[in-house]
Amino acid sequence: MALVIRGFAGQRGLTLITHMTQINQQDGQPGNPGPELQATGSVQDQATSSMVSAVNEATDQLYGLKFTLETGESKLFTSLPISIGRAKDNDIILPDETVSSHHAQIYYDEIVNDICIVDLDSLNGLFIGDHPTHRNVLYDGAKIGLGAATLDFRDTGFIYSGSSASGSTA
Repeated sequence: MALVIRGFAGQRGLTLITHMTQINQQDGQPGNPGPELQATGSVQDQATSSMVSAVNEATDQLYGLKFTLETGESKLFTSLPISIGRAKDNDIILPDETVSSHHAQIYYDEIVNDICIVDLDSLNGLFIGDHPTHRNVLYDGAKIGLGAATLDFRDTGFIYSGSSASGSTA
């Protein structure tokens, strides 16, 4: 059995097209399953179910705004705003004394039509790369500095659709 997965990544989205084909082992042409597959009719159903599940998991893991902490832990968000700081009520909690309790917020700015970050008057500042900033557009691959802590930012196909944050550890 051969599994062919074709993918197309749009600017802000991901579409997966899946296609399963049964290949006859002897002549390489599409055909009926061999006797071993006919005897266990659920094999193809299980394979299809597993494939759909794997595609769904891959899509879930790829879609959204991904932040990687210095520890290697990743958090994936599919909605905004996202709060960052040391306090427990933040969406991204950074247990570093140089990070303010409510250090920064990531939001969608409708004026510039992009994802932005703003410093919430923190003591140790906000940096994009090595450049200090108070408010900035976030670009894919940006390194965000908050005090002495850093986050790596990846936009993996985020589409703005609301204003409540929901994060999951990836």
